[in-house]
Amino acid sequence: VLGIVDGQVNLACNFTFPQKNAEILNIGWIKKNLAGSYSIHKWKNGTVISTGTTKPPKQLVILGDVSAGRVSLKILNLRLSDNGHYMCEVQFKIMSNNKNDGFLMYPGTKLVVG
Repeated sequence: VLGIVDGQVNLACNFTFPQKNAEILNIGWIKKNLAGSYSIHKWKNGTVISTGTTKPPKQLVILGDVSAGRVSLKILNLRLSDNGHYMCEVQFKIMSNNKNDGFLMYPGTKLVVG
């Protein structure tokens, strides 16, 4: 995905439920770049919300239809420092074989800001 400084982009995440009775605990994005990686979060109480980022401070909005498995991360006021690989992570509560949590990582999106 290409973005311009001061612009905005949407990074899509489409997922499928691993089983019919799976409940979503969290949806988030992990950003990887030359400086390392950090989490950008999340989804809470049945509503997609922005809870910010651990660092650096950034304007983020998480949008979409969780029940349909379609969400996106909207990044506003793009900066060159937003360059990186963003990976969507979905944590499910799965009740089978005494397992109650499952993580699925979805292919990432490379963001280039210029």
